Amino acid sequence: MQTQRHLHASELNAMIGASNRERIREFFIDHVGATRRECAEYLDLSTTCVTGHVKAIRREWDRSDA
Repeated sequence: MQTQRHLHASELNAMIGASNRERIREFFIDHVGATRRECAEYLDLSTTCVTGHVKAIRREWDRSDA
């Protein structure tokens, strides 16, 4: 018998956040020169959400350059 595991809200939010970050990353790869506002509108996210993920992506890039 298989048991179901329910996700805790923080786990679900982390999964959604990771998914959004990947969508944002792909958007900017495909739309070089686009603005955060354009990304937000295209992906139906808030500009604040996109800005936070862009900052995180930049930190990832900074770490990979070190």
